[in-house]
Amino acid sequence: MNHLVYFVVGDKKLNSGNGIYVKDLEGMKARLMKLSLTGKWRLVISIHGSEDVIATQGGYLRSRSAKGAYEADDLKKLFGDADFDKWRKAHGPSWTTLNACQVNLPFEKVLLTVLNKPGSTQKAQGLGQACRPYTDIMYYIDAKKRAIRNKNQWRRLSKTEKKEMEEMLKELNRKFGYFGTPPIDESLLIHYYFEEEPLGGWPTVTVSYNRQDTGISFQNRTQNARFLKTCTKHIGPMRDHKASVPSVPD
Repeated sequence: MNHLVYFVVGDKKLNSGNGIYVKDLEGMKARLMKLSLTGKWRLVISIHGSEDVIATQGGYLRSRSAKGAYEADDLKKLFGDADFDKWRKAHGPSWTTLNACQVNLPFEKVLLTVLNKPGSTQKAQGLGQACRPYTDIMYYIDAKKRAIRNKNQWRRLSKTEKKEMEEMLKELNRKFGYFGTPPIDESLLIHYYFEEEPLGGWPTVTVSYNRQDTGISFQNRTQNARFLKTCTKHIGPMRDHKASVPSVPD
């Protein structure tokens, strides 16, 4: 994978840095269909969520009839037309990070199915009630206590500092991947740090429980035994019925 596209849907406060803002998923769909990316690339979407619904505003999670609220059937309808399906098969992402609170596995699976290109190996994982993604931007701090944010600063670093920075990025990449997606090829570390969103930093995404960061890597969370014990509702309802919406919207 060699490229990442980041959308912020509905609520600008969800922007972790240089995301493409769109007011709703219809707007995101239109922007996606203008892209002609080939090969493997990654899509990140920041939006409000709760179990089996996502929404452009947190309050809409309780009002599913609101224009900005999307249940699974809405996703299938919006992205299920022939034109988008043709685009998806030719240009769709290989990995999609849904940076949304509490969504369960069945809902996430629908989103991945309608967005990812055929052949994607990504599996839905879910989060569930009280579990949320926690995004933090990590920076290399040089000897003068300055955060390195652009390539001009990086070029002025000493060889020792450049080596330290590369080692830091290797460790972050190994532990957390990039922006909720799997680890990238180490030859692309510097490129991603400066050239991919958020443009000048390394975005780590971990899992929070009851709004407390657990440190569990988001991109492969279901491989972590502590996640499975903590976020037990990530798999969704055990019976065939609608999951209830939490009392506190995201």
